[in-house]
Amino acid sequence: MSMKQHGVVLVTILLFLFIFSLLALTGLSSSQQQLRMSNNLVAQNQFLQAVEAGLIAGEKVLLASPNSPCIKDNNLSSEPWLVGNSCVLSYNAQPVHYVIRRSYADVCLVTGVGMHGVALLQKGDIYQITAWVQQQHQPVMILQTTYARAQGEDCENPLHEIRPGRLSWREVYATN
Repeated sequence: MSMKQHGVVLVTILLFLFIFSLLALTGLSSSQQQLRMSNNLVAQNQFLQAVEAGLIAGEKVLLASPNSPCIKDNNLSSEPWLVGNSCVLSYNAQPVHYVIRRSYADVCLVTGVGMHGVALLQKGDIYQITAWVQQQHQPVMILQTTYARAQGEDCENPLHEIRPGRLSWREVYATN
């Protein structure tokens, strides 16, 4: 074998080594990116579960103690996370804030069906429950639900057929 052939073999091996190194670095970079994405997905899922627990806690407070300090009048800021008077619960060591706002008072609710298919109607209130988690004093995820609560007094002529309980649910804000 001549010296020129030894040089070609060395260059070929170095070229293959360089290509395999690039492939390995690309794979490593892709794996790191996928790991970051899955960690973000896990964090978002944990935030969602925590905020949903805040909504459920707000509903329980609303049903158990209608005079709770967690329940505010409708004049609350449109961004309740800026208000320092929210209620807080801990969910898996994550503080979850929530505020309950009375949106409508004395609404006629359909609470059931009586004899002969006649609707049972009671006065009630409609509330908006907002729950959020925050990091570094900024909201990370915000959820809202609308909830109707019957008061027990009879009423007549409902404008709409509204039943007590959770009426709607929406995600207001989530970081990427």
